[in-house]
Amino acid sequence: MIYARKTVFILFALMLLTIVNPAYPAEDGLDLRLNPERGKSYELEISVEQQISQKSGDNLQELTQSLNMKYTFEKIDIDDEGYMNLKVIYNLLSFKQDGWMGKIDYDAASVSENTHPMTRLLSAANSMSFNVKLSASGKVKSVDGNDALISKVLDKIDVKEERERILMKGLLDDHFGEKAIKELIENKIFWYFPDKKIQKGDTWDKKIVMSDRYPMVIKSICTLRDIKDRECIIDVISHIGQNPEPVISPVDERRYFLAGNQSGELRIDEGSGWLKHGKLLQEFSGNVHIENNKDKTRSASFSVSVKKTIEFDG
Repeated sequence: MIYARKTVFILFALMLLTIVNPAYPAEDGLDLRLNPERGKSYELEISVEQQISQKSGDNLQELTQSLNMKYTFEKIDIDDEGYMNLKVIYNLLSFKQDGWMGKIDYDAASVSENTHPMTRLLSAANSMSFNVKLSASGKVKSVDGNDALISKVLDKIDVKEERERILMKGLLDDHFGEKAIKELIENKIFWYFPDKKIQKGDTWDKKIVMSDRYPMVIKSICTLRDIKDRECIIDVISHIGQNPEPVISPVDERRYFLAGNQSGELRIDEGSGWLKHGKLLQEFSGNVHIENNKDKTRSASFSVSVKKTIEFDG
């Protein structure tokens, strides 16, 4: 009887320990992976504030931008290879701009007349969705439904003239094309997963190759500082360097020679791997060289400097 009571007490104590400290990883470490619950919706707001300066000769151009977007993810199923099928709903919440590219002041919650071509185009996609097949390490296998989204937007804003439709489709491709969505998911949202089990104090390296507005390579050192209230607190220190691949358009070829740094903190839900909160500060500068495709002697260059704050709220 005494032995039985002692056994029950030990089992109860072990259960209590598990409840009091559920986030502490096993002895061999925490396997931090993306694992959202099926049928549950996960929201993620991304806010970007940036100040951009460009200078060519004595001509200085300055621009400030503020962008706030919300993505809602829902896990539909898992295929035979273990990839998650996620439905992603897009919403542009606000966009403000002032500088050499003009003035914009869009707020989805209060706007009465949305007349600027860019916000009219992007906000037309509000509440529309696309699907991604995604691995537990945040790698995209495929994107589906984005072409239908783009067609719906063009129909919604009533673009009939073929030349204008091609132009508008190009702008939408920059945001909802397969390459743009893959870069959003892999490089801007779910880039932080380690390739090993981790414990408090462990570090791991991540390399991101960006090819959007400012092509660059970001090499980061991530450190698991702590686990509190089932959230993994990750410190991020990054070096920003040149992406050697040129950006080629029908008109010209551009090469970006950029360097800088990034630092900040991410808070990741231990169970689902979801990005709950985060703040990253970026500073980079350098030169952009442009060559005309038809006449290589017609080249130009300008310097650029960018300060950016990126915040996540999930």
